[in-house]
Amino acid sequence: MNVRYTYDALGRLVAAVYDGDQGGQQIGGQEIAISYDGVGNPVTVVVKAAQTPGPAIPVQAQTPGPALPVQTPGPAPVRAAPGIPQPAAPAQRPPSAPTQVAPMPQLTPQPPAPARARVGRLTVRSGALAPREFLIGEALELGREPDNDAMLPDPKVSRHHARIRRDGERYELADLGSSNGTFVNGERIAAPARLEDGDVILIGDVELIFSQRD
Repeated sequence: MNVRYTYDALGRLVAAVYDGDQGGQQIGGQEIAISYDGVGNPVTVVVKAAQTPGPAIPVQAQTPGPALPVQTPGPAPVRAAPGIPQPAAPAQRPPSAPTQVAPMPQLTPQPPAPARARVGRLTVRSGALAPREFLIGEALELGREPDNDAMLPDPKVSRHHARIRRDGERYELADLGSSNGTFVNGERIAAPARLEDGDVILIGDVELIFSQRD
């Protein structure tokens, strides 16, 4: 006996047809039909009566083929209307050359500027020269003679009475063997004395104020 099976698109059996000889009797066309519910369970089985045997027609199961891709139509090309000028296509710029970055100059460290030396000054506070001021450079000589850096016209002042000279950042006052001596803040000096800002110097009857500023 031959049995022909029929399947649906999901591969499920939907029919079976029996052909052949059974017990010496020719059977042809006896069919069993099967239906399914929405979730795929068989719900109905129908048995059809046998038919007069005829030539068997083979039924091949149909399997779903690959789905064909759906072609989506693209935008239709726009044709320029005759007589209407169309804008020109933008010009193609040539590729620009890479930007060259200039190397940073090497900075040479500069030595710090030397500190400005503080300038010494003598301001006459009493006598005929008050309030004259004398700048002290590297050295300043004081006396009655005109060849001194600071001439003090006082009879008690010796011809070359005293000298102030720079010692590093400071100043020192020395007596040059005067007759009446040299005084700093009321005290007579016997050796070079370092001056401080605001010191009062007395030479003869001339009183001077020492100051040192930037």
